[in-house]
Amino acid sequence: MLYNFSVLDSQTGTNTDGAVPWGGLILSGDKLYGTASAGGAGGNPESFRGTNGANFTTLYNFSPMDTLAATNTDGAIPFGGLVLFSNRLYGTTFAGGIGGGGTIFSIQTNGLGFTVLHHFTATGSITATNTDGASPCAGLILSSNVLYGTAAAGGAGAAGAVFSLNLNGAQFNTLHSFAAVASSGTSTDGAFPVAPVLRLGDSLYGTTFSGGPGAVGTVFSIPLPVPPAVITSIVRNVNGSVTLYFLGAPNSTNVVQFTTNITPPVTWQNVSTNIADANGAWQFTDSNNTATRFYRSYAR
Repeated sequence: MLYNFSVLDSQTGTNTDGAVPWGGLILSGDKLYGTASAGGAGGNPESFRGTNGANFTTLYNFSPMDTLAATNTDGAIPFGGLVLFSNRLYGTTFAGGIGGGGTIFSIQTNGLGFTVLHHFTATGSITATNTDGASPCAGLILSSNVLYGTAAAGGAGAAGAVFSLNLNGAQFNTLHSFAAVASSGTSTDGAFPVAPVLRLGDSLYGTTFSGGPGAVGTVFSIPLPVPPAVITSIVRNVNGSVTLYFLGAPNSTNVVQFTTNITPPVTWQNVSTNIADANGAWQFTDSNNTATRFYRSYAR
């Protein structure tokens, strides 16, 4: 036995180290990181780390929720596990946040720099719907600086959603909202995704707990939109050439084109074909320095 969580206070439901760990652990170096779905100083669990049972550390205590609105500033009840990138941990909470539908958060491995990346919006009191899903209870996955996850409730059909979010908290996208469930328990595409998704190529794969034609769940796939290529930087080199830096879809094949005049009708010419790396980045150096050129790129 590496560690025993302490007893909860019978009246406040609090303790010093959390309780009822629901999500799995992750390992980085010689340390294990995880979440506890109950307990903690606020009675709304915490993230923790440990090693061989010694040096157990509470990284963060989620704050108490408002007893009537079930909201707070940082989220509550982290059912899912954590993912690690660089020195930061990323996770979700099932409840709390300013909308009461949970949050996506990040925190440094030393317990500093806690940040809420996304507050799931409140669901309608009658329809139970919203635009982004609610109550995520599965862990996130990370692929090419984008977090992907599932929300077990909310969405346009009140049956959950699949979402993505950049590591910096920008560009939250609802990739799919599951359709409303009929009184028979059936739906067209499944309902209530409570497990994480898997990314393979340009698609996400996952399961739903219920719904579907048989009312007992589905296995689904969602094609991911290919992000448009953008020029992130242009550098003029000492020899007069120009190097352009691009960012687009990871591992994609991209054609760089140029034109000398952007007054319609515009004629574009191919000058290079490049393969993006795992982060979606590539570069192209144009040695032509005799005329003004405009550039663009597209994935094929």
